[in-house]
Amino acid sequence: MAQENVVALTQERLKQFNLGELNNYKESTQGHFIEIERFFQITEERIIKSLEEIKSINFNIRGVCNAVKISKSTVYNNPNTLLLYIENRISNIEKQDLLSKNKQGKIRERITELERFLDKAIIDQIEFNNLKIHNEHLQAEVNRLMVKNELLGMERIELVKNLNNIEVELKKLRNKKGNLISLNLD
Repeated sequence: MAQENVVALTQERLKQFNLGELNNYKESTQGHFIEIERFFQITEERIIKSLEEIKSINFNIRGVCNAVKISKSTVYNNPNTLLLYIENRISNIEKQDLLSKNKQGKIRERITELERFLDKAIIDQIEFNNLKIHNEHLQAEVNRLMVKNELLGMERIELVKNLNNIEVELKKLRNKKGNLISLNLD
């Protein structure tokens, strides 16, 4: 890649990452930025070429037959030898996960697991909030009943006082002689 292109890409990346202008840095730092960007450009090109090479591989029985120039009918006419060997080798290589296919599957499984956990956590949070609201209502009811209980307690005290006063009045009335009527049964 030409030096001018790398410099232009470096300047573009610096702006993209909010690191300012390339010219604002010391000459040695500018050189480091440019060399780092050159490394990434070369690496990206290698990755793209590798992916193109991988995509061009026909990793199945037909692809193996075409690559080694054996007819498919020859392989299929020998199911206990050639076909079995090819299928086992394909399976063996796939198990090695050279292409990180299983890694993506594991990531998907992990994402699904996390989504389930998150859904459960959301449901738990909703239930917690509902219980909290219910608890607040019950606490308000308890407070209301406590106030009512206090009022009833004060009313009871007042009624007991009134009852005591009435009993005292009744005793006074019984003890007064003028109020007693004697009955002579003669």
